[in-house]
Amino acid sequence: FGSRCARIFRLLLRKRHLEQKQIEDFAMIPGKEAKEMMYKMLSANIVALQEIPKTPDHAPSRTFYLYTVNTLSSARMLLQRCYKCVANLIERRLHETKENRRLLEKSQRVEAILASVQATGAEAAQLQEIEEMITAPERQQLETLKHNVNKIDASENQVDETIFILESYINSTIRH
Repeated sequence: FGSRCARIFRLLLRKRHLEQKQIEDFAMIPGKEAKEMMYKMLSANIVALQEIPKTPDHAPSRTFYLYTVNTLSSARMLLQRCYKCVANLIERRLHETKENRRLLEKSQRVEAILASVQATGAEAAQLQEIEEMITAPERQQLETLKHNVNKIDASENQVDETIFILESYINSTIRH
């Protein structure tokens, strides 16, 4: 959502309940832009809107509309997004390995041949010949694949850490 939405979110966490105009003033964001951000966060269930009527007829002109943050529902929404993110990362890793399965199998065969030849005490020239079974473009493609899979694994670990934090928060909030 960006840094300005984060500013509004922190403001709502600190002040609890604010009207649209107060948010614009405290966050120092132009009215139109603040409204867009608030409705965007409202539609994503990051913030909530609480209506407080001045009169029993609930007329919009005589009603206060206060924005607030329900931290528990926000945490649940973020947790769902994290689950979706992990699923996408797993799917991407499977796609990457499936697309390059032939190359990975060839690389494993070459490594197995190298290991068995090294165990029998082969010459350097023979080892070099076996290593050349994988061409330079294939070697580059393998490096790119390893780099991408490592990035996916690192991302998955970071999201798992976020999931742990969110689940811990939700469980501690529900119990108390």
